[in-house]
Parts: sequence; C-alpha cells; structure tokens
Amino acid sequence: DEFTHLMSFAAKVDVEKQGKLEDYFKKGKKLSSFHFPTGGHRFRPCMEDILEVLRVEFDLNVKNGAWAKQLKRAREDWRRIQTAAVVRDCPEVALKVLVQEYGMPAPAGWACPETDVAKLTRS
Repeated sequence: DEFTHLMSFAAKVDVEKQGKLEDYFKKGKKLSSFHFPTGGHRFRPCMEDILEVLRVEFDLNVKNGAWAKQLKRAREDWRRIQTAAVVRDCPEVALKVLVQEYGMPAPAGWACPETDVAKLTRS
C-alpha cells in the first residue's frame, strides 16, 4: 500500500543505507517495523483502541451492542487512570486549569510539586 511504499522509498534514498540496497529489494519494508510515536508513555492507545481498529478496519464480526458498551466502559477506566498519572507528572498545569478555568481557589500554604519533565518527554 501507499504507506509501506513511502517507507520503502525513504530507505532507498537514505545515503547511509545505499550499501544495503540489495537487501532492501530482497526483503522490502513492513508496516510492523514502523514506530508510531503516539503521545509518549501516558497517551498510548489502550487495548480497547486496538480492538476497535480490528473491528472497524478488518470488519470483525462481533455483537456490537454488548461489545461497544464494554469497550466504552474499559476505555473510560483506562483514560481516568492515565489522567491521574498525568496530573502526578505535571501538577502545575493541573492546578492552573483548576484555578483559571474552574475558579478553584489555590490551596493556601501549599507548594505545588514541580513537573516531572523526564516523564513528560519520555517516548
């Protein structure tokens, strides 16, 4: 398809890999070798996202009524867990949103922990 063709083309025009051109024509590129940077360790797709892709893109024959409810419930649980983790990683932004957008008073005498930049920038 177009995606794997583009990956293959990128490999062909890479000057540092020209010596491996023969290997390329023997093996080709596969989508499974592509790295999707999907938002770092906190914002990766959950299993429910993968299951939905399988159902939609590969037309999996499932009972959508019951399946969709469970998918929605599990996805919400996962995102709530990730939201809590993000708040722990970046409490300054969480506090800013609560104060500026929801009018919550900043806690008196409380020092907001610093953002964990290493966690925010991890891939």
